[in-house]
Formats: sequence, C-alpha cells, structure tokens
Amino acid sequence: MKLTLKGNSNSLDGTFTLKTTNLFNPVVYTSPVGNEKITLPRTWKSAELPEHLYVAANSFSSSSTAQAATLTLTYKQTLLAGPSDFQLEDSLRVSLLPVDLDIVHPATGELDEAKQHDSTKGGYVPVRRDDGTPVTKLVIRQGGGVEGMKYKVKFNEADKFKLWRDEARTQAVVSEQTEFDPAQETTLYFEGLKKSASVGAETITLQAIITGTVTDAETIHATVVEAEFDVWLNMFIPPQWGDLPALHPIHHDIVGWTPTNPPVPITVFRPKIFGGDDRSFSDVFLDNPASDVDDALKGTASRAHSQVVIIPFKDLDADGIKDTTATSAIGESHNYLKSASVPDPNAGNSPTNRLLPPGVRVVTHAGRAPTTGMNIDGATRYGTDGNAVKFKFHGSADNPVVIPSASIDWDFEIAISVNNTNVLEPKWILLGHLQDGFPAYEIYVRDSDGNGGDNKGTPIYQYDPIPLGKTPEDLFPIIGDETVLSANGTIP
Repeated sequence: MKLTLKGNSNSLDGTFTLKTTNLFNPVVYTSPVGNEKITLPRTWKSAELPEHLYVAANSFSSSSTAQAATLTLTYKQTLLAGPSDFQLEDSLRVSLLPVDLDIVHPATGELDEAKQHDSTKGGYVPVRRDDGTPVTKLVIRQGGGVEGMKYKVKFNEADKFKLWRDEARTQAVVSEQTEFDPAQETTLYFEGLKKSASVGAETITLQAIITGTVTDAETIHATVVEAEFDVWLNMFIPPQWGDLPALHPIHHDIVGWTPTNPPVPITVFRPKIFGGDDRSFSDVFLDNPASDVDDALKGTASRAHSQVVIIPFKDLDADGIKDTTATSAIGESHNYLKSASVPDPNAGNSPTNRLLPPGVRVVTHAGRAPTTGMNIDGATRYGTDGNAVKFKFHGSADNPVVIPSASIDWDFEIAISVNNTNVLEPKWILLGHLQDGFPAYEIYVRDSDGNGGDNKGTPIYQYDPIPLGKTPEDLFPIIGDETVLSANGTIP
C-alpha cells in the first residue's frame, strides 16, 4: 500500500514522527521494491520527511484475515515562548489484505520477492517453441478473511505473452475478467509469444474485488526472453567430387585369381573418385538431420552434423541443455568409377567436368559411418549468476568407403551467455580448440525465433580448406591439425 506524507517542510526545527497503534505490526518501506525497511516509530527532521512510504503486512498465513492498524503522523515544533511544544497529529486506519502473487521458475522455483517487484529485473518467461519449452508459472497464493472477495489478474494482453489456467493451454485467462477464489491456491501458466522490448517490461497485477470495488493489491514484473538457442556444426566437402590419392589401393579392382596354390588376385587399375557435398557455407538449420545431411538440392549435404539446444538461463533449465536435443548424423559416402562418371576422366573437378547424372555415373562404393564417435557433452554453467553455458562438439568420424583412410577429427568448445545487465542481448563465444585441415567446418547459432522467424542462423565459425590448398591428406594427424582461435559475438 502506498502512503503519501505531507507536512510543513519550511520549518527548520520541527520534526515528524510516524508510529503505529496496531493489531498487527505493519512493515514500512521507503520504496515499492521493498528493499529498504524502516522501523516504527520513526522521526524525521521537517525537511527530510519522505513524500511516499509503502506499507505491507509483516506476515500472512493461509488462514489469515485482513489485518488492521492505525498509523499516526505527529508534527512537533519547539516554541520560543510558552510552557509546551506545538504539536499536530493526523491518523489513518489501514487494513491490509492477505494477498501473495509469485513467479515460479521451472528450474529454481519461487522468485525472490524483491526481484519480482523490481521493474529492472523480474522473472523470466521463455518464448514457447514446442512442448519441451520450459514453462514459468504464476501462482496466486491462498488468501482469505474477507467474505465475498474475488481475485482477478491484470496484464497487458498484447503480443508478448498469454496466461492459461491449465498447462495444456485450453483455458485462457482474460485480463481483468477471469475470476479466482482466494480461498484456494491457483497456478497459472505463462506462454511466451515474443521477446520483450526491455527488461521487466511485462507487468502482472493481482486485483482484489470486494463488493464491487477493485483494488490493485500486488504488481510483479517479468521479461519474455528468447531462452532456447540452436547450435549446430556441419563438416562438409565443398567440391562435388575429388580425386583419391593415386597410390591408394582402392584403385586396383580384383578381376580374377591365378590358378596357383595359393591363388593370387589379378587386379586392374581403374581410378576412383570420391563424392563431395557440392556446396559452400549454408546457414540453414537442419530440421531433419538424418535426411538433410544427404540433401544436395537443399544445400545441406554434409559428411557429419551435430546439433543441440542450449538454455543459458539457470532459472529455466538446470544443466543448460534441453532434454533429448543433442543429435548427430552422418551423410552417406560414395565413390565413383572415374572413367564412367565424369565427361573428361583425364581432368580434375571443374564447372565443366561435373559428375554425370544419377543412373549414368557408376557407384563403386557406398556406405554410412556410425555416429558413435560423435559427442556433444561437457555442459557447464559459469559466470556471476550462472546464466552462461559452455559445452563441446568433439569426436571422430571414419570414411566407410575408403579403406584405409584417416578420420575426420574435431574439438570445438562453445558458450552461450546471457548478458547480466540485459538478458535481451545474448552472446555466443567460441572458446577454441582443434580440428583437421580437411574438410570444411561451419558452426551456427539461432534463437527461438530462428533469428527473426526464418530457419537460418548466425555464423560462429566458418572454415573452407579449398582456398588454403588443403586436401584429404590433411586429415592425417600432425600434417593437417588446425588450431581454432577464440571469438565472440551477439545473437541477433
């Protein structure tokens, strides 16, 4: 309850004293946030009398009734002449209703009262992406004591969030219309729709209605945030095809066996080429990794792919990785008989010497490696308030159709961090580590809206081996290991 104090501030020697004659002990604060409590009785010099104070009950239980007290403000001034001081009093009887409105986060529970009342902080409501998005709750605690009293909630029903009476979102709460019974605790469910314009911009007010009179009993603040961030890694071969090393045994096809004992294979030298992914960098998110890694027309073909959803807000998720979202996939590999698969078998890959159409080109080997060597792990929260998560993409993937061959090896450490001063400006951080010199690598991040509602991401890292003269020989240890330098940026 807001209390306005008025007095004669022109007096230099007068004082004001506020005291209570009470049936309960009210708590008095100097700010609506409730972080500067004063003790009654309290005396101020005339020029120091605050304009406003804020009054609350010391405590309520579920069976509490409305609590009343009399607050008295006394002005006293010492007279230059006369037997006694000059004194004036004004009293106000206040009744405080047992109301309590709480934001409850899915990972850390009920938000601190001071934070939810602070318009520069408040609770977090995630933009809903799917059924796995964390859900923040709004709990109207059980009150009582006033016959016929009803509760309503007042909030801005624009495009930022909705409130529901059930978690399945079938019963909408209408601002200043839907009624709630104070005699029982009520849980409501937030649905974030769109990121807030500023921190603490969303307000929710619990209203008490008694005999038709509506009183704004408690107001709390919230911020709708982009809470889920897709991070994905692609490893791909930029050209459509390439020559395998001339000395590799894969070029020697067995066409028969000698009649000797033991028999000796009869081989013919028939050059093979390996199939690539025929693309440059692509920031398109893979909705279906198992099939998208083979989709050359979509431009997402890759030798290997990993993706995960990171939730940096510790209030919304305990470990920072959304359940069941860590996924990896490997594209199908192909080798071709060069003499029957390109227009000019004596030349290398070029815009005029591309693979012949499917059905004409001759596939000599096809296969897909397992994903068992691909890892997404090491998630760790860090930072002053724990709103940053670092993790690793690391592993090894073999080529199942070129034997022997060196595997693709990678080790990337990445972090998604929420700015402590502005949770609406998330950051990505590439912490570095190692990779092979071949093939190409790309890492992207996107927020819950896909960076503006599309299916694309913001690049974290891009590496193309072709301009650097790198070849499959750079897959071998020591020869082609590359150090990944650290970098950082903002997620739009």
